[in-house]
Amino acid sequence: FPSHDIRALLEGDSIDHLITIGESVNRTKENTYREHIVPCIMIYNQAITMTMDKCPVTEVAQMIKNNLAIVLITNEEASLLDNELDLQTSMPEGWKFGDDVFARLKVGNITLK
Repeated sequence: FPSHDIRALLEGDSIDHLITIGESVNRTKENTYREHIVPCIMIYNQAITMTMDKCPVTEVAQMIKNNLAIVLITNEEASLLDNELDLQTSMPEGWKFGDDVFARLKVGNITLK
């Protein structure tokens, strides 16, 4: 797969109904933003690293399964994560794969229903 195809797959737009796992208590139908709990670029980079390290494809697939999910939050909550907390393409400092996938939301005090 070319990298742009893998990136499109990881964005999950076409499979939202399969990977959406919750929503913010503040979210409304009119104020909704799709937020990946772990930024796609991090999942993509980890998959590449694991592949280059010759990890079994089943381990790569499990890593993707464990980290690829969407929650619906408000636009203001998205702005908080992306701009104020500078977590648009990263997780909180010290986070590593296998840690709490909801760490970004917790840092932003975003509560899910």
